[in-house]
Amino acid sequence: MIRHTVSAQPAVGGDPADDSDPAVGGDPADATGDSDPAGPGPVSADSVSAGLALAAPGLAWAMLSTLFGLIAVGLSVVTAVTAVEPAAAQADGGIDLVAQTAFVGDEPATIDLRLTAPADARIRIRIYEALTTREEIHASYDGVAGCPFSDFSCNVDQPLTDSPCQLDSTEETLTIEIPDHEIGEILRINQGALPVVITLEDSDGDTLDTLTTYLLVLEEQQQPVFHVAFFADLTAPLAVQPDQTISLDADDLLARARQIAGRPDIPVTVAIQPETLQALAANDSEQLAELAGLLTDRPVLNSPWVELDEEGWRLAGDTAMIARQYSYGSDVIAETLGRRPTNISILDDSATPETLALLRSLGTEAVIVEPAQVIRNPSALDEFTPLALRDSNGATTPAIARDTVLRLASSPADPELAGHRALVELAIEADNATADKAIMFRFEGWRATELDVLTDGFDQRSNLRLSSLSEALGVPVARNTAGQPVQASLDPLPAPDLAQRAADIAVTRGAVAAYASMIAPARTPVTALETLLRAGAAGSLSDEQSAAYTRSAFDAVLTGTSDVTVEPAERITLTDRRADLRITIRNGQPLPINVDLLFSAEKLRFVDGERSARTLAPGDNEISVRVETLASGDARVTVAITSPGGQLELHEGVIDIRSTAISGLGLVISVIALIVLGGWWVRTIRRVRHNRAAATVAAADPTADAEAATAETEADPNADTGAGHDPDADTSPDTPPDPDPDPDPDPDQQSDQSQTTRPNQP
Repeated sequence: MIRHTVSAQPAVGGDPADDSDPAVGGDPADATGDSDPAGPGPVSADSVSAGLALAAPGLAWAMLSTLFGLIAVGLSVVTAVTAVEPAAAQADGGIDLVAQTAFVGDEPATIDLRLTAPADARIRIRIYEALTTREEIHASYDGVAGCPFSDFSCNVDQPLTDSPCQLDSTEETLTIEIPDHEIGEILRINQGALPVVITLEDSDGDTLDTLTTYLLVLEEQQQPVFHVAFFADLTAPLAVQPDQTISLDADDLLARARQIAGRPDIPVTVAIQPETLQALAANDSEQLAELAGLLTDRPVLNSPWVELDEEGWRLAGDTAMIARQYSYGSDVIAETLGRRPTNISILDDSATPETLALLRSLGTEAVIVEPAQVIRNPSALDEFTPLALRDSNGATTPAIARDTVLRLASSPADPELAGHRALVELAIEADNATADKAIMFRFEGWRATELDVLTDGFDQRSNLRLSSLSEALGVPVARNTAGQPVQASLDPLPAPDLAQRAADIAVTRGAVAAYASMIAPARTPVTALETLLRAGAAGSLSDEQSAAYTRSAFDAVLTGTSDVTVEPAERITLTDRRADLRITIRNGQPLPINVDLLFSAEKLRFVDGERSARTLAPGDNEISVRVETLASGDARVTVAITSPGGQLELHEGVIDIRSTAISGLGLVISVIALIVLGGWWVRTIRRVRHNRAAATVAAADPTADAEAATAETEADPNADTGAGHDPDADTSPDTPPDPDPDPDPDPDQQSDQSQTTRPNQP
């Protein structure tokens, strides 16, 4: 390393143009040393002639030298014009700020630098009038306007005991002490941020590097207070994969958590997805325990289980999804970290007043937004106060925007300088404040040295306070000239169309719920499927990626409900009107499952109902069903196996039966038929007997037969001779015809018979 030694020539209050060597810019004649201090005397003609004669050779040489000099000067000017930028670009030198006095007090201010420069380089320090606004400070980063009220230099050469520039014992750090005895009073009467421009120059006066820092001269005040809050983003990519595996960079997560734990002096609020915590718990319980220890006492933001586009799900009509995600996420945080989350949520960039109202109904009381998400009311000129966002119900919600302007403007590569610039801006804002203010930063955007500078500076100012995010959001919102709170409106981006994704997840969720009712209380397989459905709602997924999660869950349901069948059996014969029907159902799953059995048949009645809830153990299960036959003969019994409630249809089987028993209705019909048939038989038998008896009497006494016939005719004139009656057709079938009738009957007998059959003739 080059040894840096210094000597100093203070030029307090001098003009920058006076920093050149005293010989440079003087009379050219003085440089020869031949001039007469007493001044020129009278000159005679002879002396002039003699002088010219004596000086002729020298004059000629002088003129020639002047000519060559002019040529050389011209060439050097051309070379300088064409090469000034490359020379500056190739210059080897740099300045880094190591430490400095932030607030000027009773002691002299010092600035520690680390230099990379040649031994003959020079440090130039200029101090300008104080700046009093953050806008002025921003503008000074590109260059300070005006003239300095202090300007001095230190040559990197041999150190002097009385020099304001001294090397430390390692000869690596150059300490500049502002000459307090000369400009201390001027420093202390300039209230604000005094720009200090430090320039590293080479021996030719060319600039090698420039650093602009600030000395704060501010009166001590306790009120109002500027609250500075930090939140750390520990979110990670979705860990649960569609195949139910876990992909999580736990080492990176723990490394970020260690950075937070390493700053116990800064109250950091943590944003982490519950899905990440649950994945870490499933992956390595010891790593989860370490993470929980690192985040002890760190507030955690309220968030859904996975990152959601809440407005997209609201437009899709599935606000229940949002409620489930937030509720389950809160439970996971409580289970893994041992405490409930705060009531602060991060508002998505597509959020609308309706979204805000929905989140309020789920317990959110304050939100974090990005600056581009909100439209500030022009009357609210103060950007360092919480916002009041109005939702669709007319209620207002405190909101705080993450600062980006200050960090972008005050973040040079030098971390010490970046931290000091941020401290200067915050101190100026606090000094100008008329009411409490609040600002929020992302913790991971700060380097350790920057945070050290910030916390050291805050320790010196009572009106600068490191606060929790809840405390910052508790600062009253900005007010207008009438003293009323100023409200801001949301400027949302278009929400994605999640209608198809919502429909897919809803259908799959129904199948999973039905599957859960089958295997409860053994919910281990279902828990994994519910996790897939929650993961499929993540806002970081495309529709195609989300569909992979729902397909995986649905396929798992199909696999878990397969191989449940009604075993085939030979034809079953039922001999009794009531009997127990034996059915064998096979459960090919390794777990007992709850099912509903639905029976149907045309000739049977199921005594205990057509639906029966059963639990099927793994393997064959014999089911007894009490039936009553309605008719004898062949019948088919259909058995449908479904999930409880019938949402999932597992299998349908058919059993053939034959019934030989007579049912109650059949018995009644049979009895009636037998009675009718018996009556017909009795009547027929009696008639046959009567006819036979009559035939026997007629054969023994023809007159008696005729009289009997006449008496019968008188009793029922229409029985045999009524209108339309055919006498020939009245011959009883039970009375056989005479096999040998008399072809020539006796005339006297014929006359007697005619008188018997026609008793009413004259």
